[in-house]
Amino acid sequence: MNSLVSKYNVINEIDSILSLTSQIDENLRFKTDEQINKGFDSQYEEIASIAAELRNLDLALNEQFEEFTIEEKKRSHSLIYKLSF
Repeated sequence: MNSLVSKYNVINEIDSILSLTSQIDENLRFKTDEQINKGFDSQYEEIASIAAELRNLDLALNEQFEEFTIEEKKRSHSLIYKLSF
């Protein structure tokens, strides 16, 4: 009988330890995720800022390319006109 009680106590202790370990693991995961999210928040803002700058540069380059294309067409048309005479 004494051995059953001690086995039961050991099982209860192991169960308590496993339960506590599970709670610690859950809390640790929560805290880790929380810290990771905080770290990424500032990076997301920086990425959004860089993306906006890149969009502005892209627009400016597209405008310059369009202007260049128009000038090239004007030059080629005048050259064709001159060659036709």
